[in-house]
Amino acid sequence: MANRRMFSLNVVDTDAFLDLPISSQALYFHLGMRADDDGFVSSPKKVTAMIGANQDDLKLLIAKGFAIALENGIVVIRHWRQNNYVRSDRYKKTIYSAALTIKFFFCTTKALYSYFFKISYLIFLKKAIVCPLYSAPC
Repeated sequence: MANRRMFSLNVVDTDAFLDLPISSQALYFHLGMRADDDGFVSSPKKVTAMIGANQDDLKLLIAKGFAIALENGIVVIRHWRQNNYVRSDRYKKTIYSAALTIKFFFCTTKALYSYFFKISYLIFLKKAIVCPLYSAPC
């Protein structure tokens, strides 16, 4: 895990983010600091408790589309690559690479630059997830 992380104003300066309670915003920053180089956070409940936030703050980040919860308790920062650029000589691949390849695709459209669920995975889960920040397709 790196000691330095970045956050894009294109994400944190939006009305959707600024409408979140301060505790949810702080949790987003702390999750971002503790994520691996692909944006996966293995212990979001620990981070939540560590900063004095509650589970509702984490649920709100997920509901508003700033984080994605996987069924095994792992959380993925949706706009990870919009926030962070990791040089290839410093990049360490996530240990959750199976989840990364099976469940997600990465949209490189400049306005989106985010993780999204693959359609086949949504059909498997029988639910649809739409990013509330962006309604444009990739």
